[in-house]
Amino acid sequence: MKWINHRMVTGAVIYAATENLVSTACAVIGSVWPDQVEGKPGTSEWSKRHRGLSHWPMLYLALLLLVMSSPVNFVLDENFNLQRMLAFMLVGALMHIAEDAFCGKVPVFTPRRKYGYRIFYVGTPGEYVFSVALIVLVYLLKANGF
Repeated sequence: MKWINHRMVTGAVIYAATENLVSTACAVIGSVWPDQVEGKPGTSEWSKRHRGLSHWPMLYLALLLLVMSSPVNFVLDENFNLQRMLAFMLVGALMHIAEDAFCGKVPVFTPRRKYGYRIFYVGTPGEYVFSVALIVLVYLLKANGF
């Protein structure tokens, strides 16, 4: 998916779930990490690494577990809790990977074996329709108490 769609879908889901702007902003920042760590898109190095180790959810789940189990935390107030902010950045990265699984394959259990189902190609109108449909679905569910 294009970064704009990763940001919009992740932001909509997290805000609907938390109604917290700081958590939402952190998840939106994390929603592009898996691509950012691969380098500049379009280069041959990027193409070799794309959707490899940087898209392996087990890595982010392990980091999330580490962050959430850490006895050390920096809290300024209810919204500016460093542990919570890092956790939502990692949740954003996990959402990125899940979203990418709809437009290609991503590693799941091991970094080398990939799974997914392409229901649209990146950058096509189908991607934007899919993204808007997800956002509408999230808000319809939220409006009906889910």
